[in-house]
Amino acid sequence: MAGLPIVKAGASACTISGTAISGENTLSGTVVGYEPITAVTCAGGKKGEAFSVAGLKVVDVNGMPTDQDYTVILTSDADANNKCSIAPIRATLNATVSGVKVDNVGNPNAWFDTTFNGFSATPLLTSGSSYYVGVCREEDALAFDTYKFSDLPGSENSTETVDGVSVKMSEYGDGLNMKSFVRLDCPFAAGVPDARRQAVLYVKK
Repeated sequence: MAGLPIVKAGASACTISGTAISGENTLSGTVVGYEPITAVTCAGGKKGEAFSVAGLKVVDVNGMPTDQDYTVILTSDADANNKCSIAPIRATLNATVSGVKVDNVGNPNAWFDTTFNGFSATPLLTSGSSYYVGVCREEDALAFDTYKFSDLPGSENSTETVDGVSVKMSEYGDGLNMKSFVRLDCPFAAGVPDARRQAVLYVKK
């Protein structure tokens, strides 16, 4: 387990509050979703702690509802106000109400049904215990792209691409001091992987 990050659970409870979105017309009295939730209240919470949310299920990256329980993982330690940041929860109602199908409010990553009665989180780690943490991602979960800079005037340039990564070499001279210089560039852009395309493993220390 050497080299793996370690999280020591410090919270025994987590409170999740959200701003409800009401439907329109015949659905005016129905909560059809919630504004994105980006923080929770969690006294003693530590980055990496996990909580299951009762009645909330995952919507996959293709927008399809699943039976997988929704899990919240803290992305920061609790601040002075006991607030911890999380990856946004974008929850939608998935049900037919008064003959109207509701299942896609606010680009959801989670869904609930008509029996849902507010957010209730249960710790998945034992407070006071330490855990090794590992993450496994799909091969294409990370959005990655590479490109090359324009050629330097008066230089000799070549580019090699290996496994989708381009490295450019520019060689140019300093005539005043009679020196030759080589510059290597490997510019790239990467996107943060969607949390739904990865799995997190906790092993009690």
